[in-house]
Amino acid sequence: MAFVLLSIALVFLNREAWARSGRQVPPGEAESLHSTLDNLMEGCQIVDRDWRYIYLNRVAAEHGRKSVKELVGRTMPEAYPGIEQTEMFRVLRRCMESRKPAAMENEFAAPDGSTGWFQVVIQPVAEGLFILSLDITERKRTETALRETQALFNACMESSPTRQMDEGR
Repeated sequence: MAFVLLSIALVFLNREAWARSGRQVPPGEAESLHSTLDNLMEGCQIVDRDWRYIYLNRVAAEHGRKSVKELVGRTMPEAYPGIEQTEMFRVLRRCMESRKPAAMENEFAAPDGSTGWFQVVIQPVAEGLFILSLDITERKRTETALRETQALFNACMESSPTRQMDEGR
């Protein structure tokens, strides 16, 4: 994910360099950036300083169990009532105010009652925040299953007759 974020940051920096120089962005560069973001396997979203979605790719919308059309132009609290009380929003607010990047793993509870785990990287940009998300739900399920299996194994070993004999019981 770091490579993707670095690539996108370079595209943004290049775009900002063109703007600062007073020259026009070369034809096709904006479309190229849009196409790049649209085709990422990660969710990619940009929210402005009023928490309004100004860009989402299809993957980001799917992560939130909504469509791009349902989200663009709406604020995060309009789209997800109660989001302001979440740890995720606290991290977003801190990034927005401090203008410093952050990363976290977040369990998202969708309006339909389903949940998913996401690795989230947040980067302040001129427009507001650039948010990259990767679905890690399957990894989290595997980690949970591994912990449960390890606990079961440890319990079996603790009650094993061989272990009790080794300890002189």
